[in-house]
Amino acid sequence: MSNAITRNSNLVKVLFGLMLCTLLLVGCSSSSDSNPMDSGNDGNPPPVEVKKPVKITINSIKVIKTKDKDWDPSELIKSWKKADLFVKMGLSGGAVDYESNVINDVSPNGSYTFTKHRGLSGKDLPIAYLYVDQIRIELWDNDVVGDDAMGHVTFSPSALYNNDEATTFSKTFSGTNSCKIVVKGTFKY
Repeated sequence: MSNAITRNSNLVKVLFGLMLCTLLLVGCSSSSDSNPMDSGNDGNPPPVEVKKPVKITINSIKVIKTKDKDWDPSELIKSWKKADLFVKMGLSGGAVDYESNVINDVSPNGSYTFTKHRGLSGKDLPIAYLYVDQIRIELWDNDVVGDDAMGHVTFSPSALYNNDEATTFSKTFSGTNSCKIVVKGTFKY
């Protein structure tokens, strides 16, 4: 009988050992994600999501060209006189959010940066817009009677963004009447 007990005891040990080996094999071969680089994309890391801006802030407007020649014709002296330049900015088709100070007697190919507002009330730059807005910047010649529109650009902030999570931008636009305008600012995420 002692022989039968030893045999049963050995059988229990063998069965217990087999169960233990089975549990170890099942545990090691589970389909859990043990490799952090394997995300189900054939072993490639997961794609990085690029953030899109929510707003932009325009910090300065620089006019680098107003026209191919001086702006105002003068009948008295039969020549062209220089424009007295100022800038307006706002949503396309909407109210003016910014009207700059006036710079008198500008050269057609001069460089003029605007950040200050005109008059006693108004906002200096920077001014923020939503990323989905359409923004219009207009060049004007200040005259005693009736200001002259000299040119404009209309753009969407998305035209300034390169999917690179940049925080600043500087973009040169070519507008109507050969004008060139540089817009500088920041993206807000």
